[in-house]
Amino acid sequence: MDSDQTAAAPIYTPLPSRAFRLLTIHPPSQSDPSLISCELSTHIISSAPPYAALSYTWGSYRNPIPIQLGHHLFPVRQNLHQALTHIRLNAGGSPVTLWADAICINQDDLDERTDQVRQMHAIYKTAQDVLVWLGPSSEDSSIALDFVLELPELLAEAKRAGPAKSQEVLNDASHQARWLAFGHLLLREWWRRVWIIQEISLARSARLLVGTRSIPWSSMHALLSELKHSWQWAMHTETEPDVATIIRLASTSRSVFDITPSLVAHGHTADLGALLKITHLFRSTDPRDKIYALLGLTDTHTQEHIQPDYRKSISDVYRDTFTYLYTRHRDLGDLSWITGQAIVREEDRKGPSWVPDSYWGKANESLSWTVNNPDPWLDDTSAEGGNEAGKSRNLYAAGNPAFAGLYPVAPTFAGDTMTLPGVQFDTIAEMEPFMLHDLLEYSHNRITETEVVAKLKADADTGNGSDVLYIAGGSSRMAFYRTILLDCDVPYINPQTGSPHRLPKISPLGEGPNSDTLPIPPKSAPEVDILLQKIQRSLGAFHGRCFATTSVGYVGIVPRTVKPGDWVCVLLGGELPFVLSEAGDNQFKFIGECYLHGIMDGEVMKEVRSGKRVLQNIVIR
Repeated sequence: MDSDQTAAAPIYTPLPSRAFRLLTIHPPSQSDPSLISCELSTHIISSAPPYAALSYTWGSYRNPIPIQLGHHLFPVRQNLHQALTHIRLNAGGSPVTLWADAICINQDDLDERTDQVRQMHAIYKTAQDVLVWLGPSSEDSSIALDFVLELPELLAEAKRAGPAKSQEVLNDASHQARWLAFGHLLLREWWRRVWIIQEISLARSARLLVGTRSIPWSSMHALLSELKHSWQWAMHTETEPDVATIIRLASTSRSVFDITPSLVAHGHTADLGALLKITHLFRSTDPRDKIYALLGLTDTHTQEHIQPDYRKSISDVYRDTFTYLYTRHRDLGDLSWITGQAIVREEDRKGPSWVPDSYWGKANESLSWTVNNPDPWLDDTSAEGGNEAGKSRNLYAAGNPAFAGLYPVAPTFAGDTMTLPGVQFDTIAEMEPFMLHDLLEYSHNRITETEVVAKLKADADTGNGSDVLYIAGGSSRMAFYRTILLDCDVPYINPQTGSPHRLPKISPLGEGPNSDTLPIPPKSAPEVDILLQKIQRSLGAFHGRCFATTSVGYVGIVPRTVKPGDWVCVLLGGELPFVLSEAGDNQFKFIGECYLHGIMDGEVMKEVRSGKRVLQNIVIR
């Protein structure tokens, strides 16, 4: 073959059915040791030679670096180039056979991308090893990796020695730098890439790579599990703030990997709605991958009805997924990942306009994820751990159609709008943009007593407001405290069920029973301090949200982007109320979910049934 023919030969040729490409990385050449030299080969997945699959973040488009791919110079992003360089270095002069999506898939061929994404679960399940590239080394990355290996034994000794020793270990000044290094490791971009969940869950074995260092994934997973399941109490005690934050970060990361290889091996599947809910802050280069990246972990029924197709618009992918999940579950409660429920405008490449900012990581967590089971992994059709048929999986029931004596009604789509029944309940009157922030900062001892804290203490000492009736029953003081708790008890997570649990119901004629663990409402200034210390977690969940009152006197927690005059609406099938703003032509724009004390348990739907309120078609665009 002459040079002209070689130069004209394409990098990619069409793949046969059930085939994929593998990348062979050659040892460095003496002529140019910095150039990564590779070649592609095609194989049937079921008979492929031993290979490793790379799990990494794509990173920035800027300043790509060329590698030698066969007879071509092929530009790759910097993060992938760093990964290939370090993998080659660790190979010690031997060739490496690897699968890396950005190279092994022809990204310009939409049909091939679709086909390969459909086979992604098989590619990672068949790989001999999954290499997790967290990025190059930093000044404290080796400290972090060593700490991951050493901390389990340290924690085990502390547990054996009792609570006092456990607290001492967490607050030991000699370990603070190691805790911070571990925290820096958990903040790397890889931990928020949506594809990693499938890649790790299906792996036979995996290793974490940071620069030239590596540790088994099993060591990291075991540590995350230990911190999540045995050290949650540290977030509600006098633990060093940085350590408590890192434990919370580790707990969140562990939740993502609760679908373990053993779960998959035993034939269990994950519910797509629950997966989308827990991954709503995760990132993907293509918004469609927020859905496609999770399909390999779901049941056969879901995979048959939702299949990757990159020829579909973002609008159609999200609309079809929403319609499928709504039809299957008959409620909106599992769908906090797209709470807005209308149609995306295609020019919005960051994601659907009807998906709240929180979904793309620009603001806070979804409120319904904040208050729901942190481990909603198993599908209700799985052999174990599923829900009873017909039993609600939601903590709240604001729009439960059963309370209205109705059956669920599927939304209808037309053009760039979605229509579904609901009630325009009340408008936002006032917002307190700094109240929740000040309470959180005070609870962490980061600021001195503020005006709001002083008022809460004075009201507790004098009983002021205890005789002021709240519009939905009970006193205004009780309504305030239940609101900032989202009506959930503390400890926030029930150790028996692994989920938040509601406070005892309030009596219309009185305050009702107090929580066993909290002074609600507090009856003295010291009790205010006790309560604020104990509810740091719920206060911390309100980043991007604020306290608000409505025109008729309800109180609640709403997104910061809400404005006075926006409507709180209860949509048929919604677990939570939603805030919508008027957009003209009798249409609304979605703002976000909210908590409004007194309408969280179907009260509005009961009024629909009694004839006090009427459902109307609400059009969202």
